[in-house]
Amino acid sequence: MTMMTMMIDDSDDDDDDDDGTGNGSDDDSDDDSDDGSELTDRQIIKFMFREGLKLGINVFEFVDVEFLKVEFQAELSKHYSIEIAAVGELDQFLVVDYLYGGFVSEEIDYQFYRQAYATQLEAAFSVEVETLTDLQILEHAYTVGLTEGLALSPIDYEGCLKDFGQEIADYFKLDLKEIGNLDRTQVKFFILEVASEFNLDISQYVDLEYFRRESGNSVIENYRVEQVYSLDYEQTFEFVSAQVGVNTSPLIDLEWYRTEYPEDLAANQAELDADGNGEIDDSELYDALTGEFLEQGNETSPLYNFEEYFNSDEIKGDVATYYNVESFDQLTHAQKLAYMFGQGLLEGNDPFSEEFLAEHPELEFETFLQVNSAALVQFSGVQSIEEVSFTEVYDYQAVNGLLNPGSDAMI
Repeated sequence: MTMMTMMIDDSDDDDDDDDGTGNGSDDDSDDDSDDGSELTDRQIIKFMFREGLKLGINVFEFVDVEFLKVEFQAELSKHYSIEIAAVGELDQFLVVDYLYGGFVSEEIDYQFYRQAYATQLEAAFSVEVETLTDLQILEHAYTVGLTEGLALSPIDYEGCLKDFGQEIADYFKLDLKEIGNLDRTQVKFFILEVASEFNLDISQYVDLEYFRRESGNSVIENYRVEQVYSLDYEQTFEFVSAQVGVNTSPLIDLEWYRTEYPEDLAANQAELDADGNGEIDDSELYDALTGEFLEQGNETSPLYNFEEYFNSDEIKGDVATYYNVESFDQLTHAQKLAYMFGQGLLEGNDPFSEEFLAEHPELEFETFLQVNSAALVQFSGVQSIEEVSFTEVYDYQAVNGLLNPGSDAMI
C-alpha cells in the first residue's frame, strides 16, 4: 500500500504509476485535463494541503495520521531531529508536510514569519517569539497562516509565476505548463536577477521594506555602508540576492569561474546539475562556489588570491588570533575570505590579487584614495582624506559597481 492509497479513500481507482513515495511518477505539468481525471498524486496532494486548507476543507478526513506516525516514525524522527518517542506528539500538519511534499516548509521564510507575525505567534504559544522553534512556526503557518492568508515569505512566488510565467518558461527553456516544477531557488533567482532583462517590474513581488527594516544590520555587513536607509532599490535587490542564494557581490564572479575552473565544472557536472537540465545554471554554480568549491580553496573571483594574501606567518598568526583558534590550518576558507574583506580591511590590508591589480591598477587602494579623494570624503562623511579607511574605499568601489565584471572602474 502506497502513501497515496493510505490517504485518498477512492484511490484504488487510480491508474497512475505511483512510485510509492507520495509523489507519483507524473509531475505537476503532465496534466492538460479539465475534469480532474488525469490529475497526478502530487497535484491532488498539493491542492489538499494548500488550496484545500484555504477553502476550509478538513483534509485530515482523508489521512490516517496516527498510522503514518507509526509507519514512518524513524524518518520523521530523523527529519525533525527528535526522539522516536516524541514522534507520537508531532502535530498532524508536520507529519504530512514531511511525507507529502513540504509545500509550506519549502516556501516559508522563518525569520520573516517571526518578524511579521510576532504578536500573533506570542499570543498563540504564550511565549516570546524569539524562543519559538521552526517547528512551532511551521505549525502556526499551517493552522493559521494558510487559512488567514498570511504571507509565508517576503517574496511572492505564486504571483510572479502567474504574471510572468511565459518569461520564466522562456528563460529556463521550459513549456509554460512546466514552470510549476521549478524549485524556489530557481524562482528567486529569476525574480531577483533575471527579471530586469525582460524589463519586468517585480517590485510588487518583493517586500523590500522588510529587507530594509529587518535586515539593516546585514545590509551594513554586506556593504559596510552605515547609512542603510540611503540604499537605493538596486542595492537592496543586490543584498536580497546574496541572502537567498544568488549574489551580485564582486566576490562571486560566476562567468570568471566558468572560465578559470572548467575542469572542476566538467568533473562535477552530474552532481551540480540539480534540476537535471544538462547545464550548470547560475543558481547551482553559486551554491557550489559558496560551499564545496570555496572550501577546496578555489577563489570565487579574480579580486583575491588566498596564497598571495596569506603568504607570511605573521598574517596567518593574526587571523588565527582573530578567530581564537590555535592554528591557521583550523580555519575554513569562508573564514579566511571573511577576514580578507572584513577585519583585514580594518587592519589596512589591501585584499586584491596581483593579477587583478595588474589589470586594474587604478583600483589599488592608495592610488584610488588620491585620485578620488573628494568623492571618498563625501561618501565616508568625514572631514578629510586622512580619515578615510581601506574599509570605506572598498565600500565605495563595491557599492558603485567598480569591482563588478565589465564595469568601468575609472571615475
